[in-house]
Amino acid sequence: MQASNPQLEIDLQALCANYRAMAAAAGGADASAVVKCDAYGLGAAAVARALYT
Repeated sequence: MQASNPQLEIDLQALCANYRAMAAAAGGADASAVVKCDAYGLGAAAVARALYT
């Protein structure tokens, strides 16, 4: 049996675009993002920094 080495790549630009689209769809309501548990292994600092800017 061979061991696998899976990798997950996160497109922070796509993440931010999705957030902006959801915020725009909120119809003027305030929108916020919650980054918890190390962003489910994606790196909380990088995700939070991207969403903050």
